[in-house]
Amino acid sequence: MVEENDAHAAELHEEIVPFLGERVVTMFAFAVADGFPAPAVAEPYRREIEESGDDPLDPQVTEAERLLLDWGRLRGAGRAGEQPELSERIAETFQPKLRELLESYASAVVDRCRREIVR
Repeated sequence: MVEENDAHAAELHEEIVPFLGERVVTMFAFAVADGFPAPAVAEPYRREIEESGDDPLDPQVTEAERLLLDWGRLRGAGRAGEQPELSERIAETFQPKLRELLESYASAVVDRCRREIVR
């Protein structure tokens, strides 16, 4: 089941990349894992972001990307529903299909975080 969940997360990652690009999808995964927090899950994403020349905690992003990262961090912490204005902005900025993919991907990253904490 664990490998199946990780394979599903990898599939979702690849499905989202054409919409947002590898860099943003990696930053989103980092934001979710960092928000959880699960350092062991966040670390590979952090390294990839740093290797690309960006700062994982203060990346150079567009307004839409910042919105996505803020939502990802809250989603990881289980607090995305606490800020309805953020959810409204997400709905205005991203198409329903992409939001669905992002929610599924965030859930998969959170599942990995939970499994890591249990170890």
